[in-house]
Amino acid sequence: MAALLDAVGAEQAIVGGLSLGGYMSLAFYRAHPDRVRALLIIDTGPGFKKDDAREVWNKRAHDTGDRFEREGLEVLKSASRERSSVTHRDASGLARAARGMLTQRDARVIESCPTSRCRRWSWSAPTTRRSSPPPTTWRPRFPARRRW
Repeated sequence: MAALLDAVGAEQAIVGGLSLGGYMSLAFYRAHPDRVRALLIIDTGPGFKKDDAREVWNKRAHDTGDRFEREGLEVLKSASRERSSVTHRDASGLARAARGMLTQRDARVIESCPTSRCRRWSWSAPTTRRSSPPPTTWRPRFPARRRW
């Protein structure tokens, strides 16, 4: 993401994602907080604190990569209607993505959240005012709804 921002000459961006994309957005914010104007994450978990839970997740990711290598794009045909209708040239990129993007190396992303319960919260911050606070000053949106 940083290379993309550099390529287009943008100093900051509103970064967001759904599910894995949200985790990747959190990881990007952790690595480059000065490049993130606002962070929008939807249906996302911040990763695993415990090594054993992370190992189970990572095994599943590697198994998914192995399955793509063995069965190719046939794997998608047994998936949801949305996934089965996607077209790919071959499954090699999906296998690499499963092993590279899905796996989590440590607990740094979840530990960078302001609270250990951040996976249950939704955050909001203003994006329309020029003087928007940085993401580190965001407050949980629920249960107390606040309007900035």
